[in-house]
Parts: sequence; structure tokens; C-alpha cells
Amino acid sequence: MGTVRHFTATGYLVHETSVFLHWHEKLSMWLPPGGHIEENEDPVQAVLREIFEETGLEAVIIENDRKSTFSFKYPQLVSPPRYIMIEDVHDPLIGPHKHIDLIYYCRSLNGVENIKQNWVAVDYNALKQNKMSTNDDVHSVSLTDDVREMSMEAICINLNQFTS
Repeated sequence: MGTVRHFTATGYLVHETSVFLHWHEKLSMWLPPGGHIEENEDPVQAVLREIFEETGLEAVIIENDRKSTFSFKYPQLVSPPRYIMIEDVHDPLIGPHKHIDLIYYCRSLNGVENIKQNWVAVDYNALKQNKMSTNDDVHSVSLTDDVREMSMEAICINLNQFTS
């Protein structure tokens, strides 16, 4: 039998000069919202659903730089992910497998006042210095390079859309 693969969608949720991350107990690391793409769901539906389920916030995709120049209305185009990553997952319940993770950059539709607990707004400077500031020093660990660098890029792209 070959490698088991699951399709997932991750959304870096940006607000001003920060990105929201939470401590993922099972993986023991800081991560943005995301999860498995469900049956009959496209990746954009999945990432927006995951963000809502995990943070309580409605979000929108920060569109990639390239815009479609097509005139057709059908078939419908789905916003492409910013990146696609393949990640090794070591799950004690279902065993080792891989995630094909579609990465999107997103922002909240209606502000962030009602975000669920456990989410930490990490600002650009803290990301650059790779320093996490939390309410409890238990989870003050360095971010993985991919989470840190994509968080920083998501913030920059979001800010550029407002200044362009």
C-alpha cells in the first residue's frame, strides 16, 4: 500500500500587522487555523469554514497578485492557494501520513473583537525576531520557519493591498 495522503487547507488570518496563531496541543507547535477538506467542499470553502470553526470569525481570502483575465463565467474559477505544501504527519491514532496543505492568506470580514480564546495576535516584529509573547510562558517557543515566514509574508501582502 502506498503513502496515505489527506488534503487540508490552512488560512493565515491577518489583522493589521499581526497574524493569529494558537498552540496545537497534539502537535506541540504554534499554528494558524486549518484542517481537512471535507467531501463535497472546495479548498476555499474548507479554509473559510476552518477559520470560522476554530476562531469564530468570518474571513475572506486575500487574493493572489494574479487576477484572471478570462471572460467566461463557467466553469467557475476557485481562488488558488498561495502555496501547496506536503507535510509529514505522525498521528498516533491513524498512523503516519502526509497532508497536502493548500495555504491561503485571509483577513477577517468584521474585525477581530469576537475571536475565540486561545488565539494570539503575533505582530510582524515579534515574528521577525521569532519571539512569542503569551499570557503563560508555557508556550513561549520558537515558531517553525514555515509558519514564521508565511505569517510575515501574509501580513506584508495584506498591508500592500490597503496601500496600493
